[in-house]
Amino acid sequence: MGEKYNKRKLRNICLLGGYHQIVAYLAGVEGGSGLLAKYRAVFEGDKCLINAKEPEVAAFLRIYEDYLKWALTHQTTTDRCKAFLLEKLQTIFAHVKDWDELQTAIVVFLEGKGYHANFGVTAPYPTLYLWKRQKVKKMSVRLPHGIAEIDVCAMKGVVTRGWLGYLSFDKISAGGWVTATGCNYFTDKYNMLSSDFKVSLLKHEAQHFYDLEQFPEMESADLEYRAKLVELIYHKKIQRFFGLIGGMGDEDGGDRKTNPHGHANRKIVEAMSTRSFGRPLETDQELWKAVKKKIPAMAQKLLDEDNKRLRGEV
Repeated sequence: MGEKYNKRKLRNICLLGGYHQIVAYLAGVEGGSGLLAKYRAVFEGDKCLINAKEPEVAAFLRIYEDYLKWALTHQTTTDRCKAFLLEKLQTIFAHVKDWDELQTAIVVFLEGKGYHANFGVTAPYPTLYLWKRQKVKKMSVRLPHGIAEIDVCAMKGVVTRGWLGYLSFDKISAGGWVTATGCNYFTDKYNMLSSDFKVSLLKHEAQHFYDLEQFPEMESADLEYRAKLVELIYHKKIQRFFGLIGGMGDEDGGDRKTNPHGHANRKIVEAMSTRSFGRPLETDQELWKAVKKKIPAMAQKLLDEDNKRLRGEV
């Protein structure tokens, strides 16, 4: 018997941002034919996943979706993607001359049609998050080294969740992100009473906000490393740590800062493996279960050490 389809492995491949890797995987496993046909209908056919009732918005979204298909099949550079969008969107934004102007023009255009939008680069691709309704609430979030007072924006009526949501058919995508005043989150992604909401969203994004206030030039990989450590400090279940290990296949790109999440996952697991077992990359879950009570303290130690590094104290 051949290899069987595995959701986790497909998730790891999606994180790389490439359509051809997905097709190669699904074509080579048992139980992948149905999903393979769906991918081909979208990326090699005319099927569209992003729609709107307003004709002008629909026309914009068709160009944007054509761009996503091109970017995710070519796996090209961020700069080439920007150039592609600048050229293709001239039919709508003829006055726009550069990337910064295009970012602003897209948001203004969509908000003028009654939507809320976030358009920019989610490494490595320029991408759009679009939704219809939102509500903002002020919240205080306790963190390991202080309290962050943030605006928490609940987003509803999702139209599109960025390139990763598109590539994974919304199986994986950003549940929220840090903003200038706090964080945004999609309400359909979270139960507000759960640890996923209180820790994986609020504390994770609040740590980004806290870090960016102190270190405005901090790279995405370092932001993710610190925020994931905060999750491990407060999460009491070993499954959260296993989630880091689960994203560490050979294809995860964890040694490259161009993949911020994969890089952060690997950095944490390597550091904790060395401290717990004396070897750099232990992935045996049974061994980790035996030391699970030590994980929050190790995460706290790693965060404290990173604070010293950032402040030039080591």
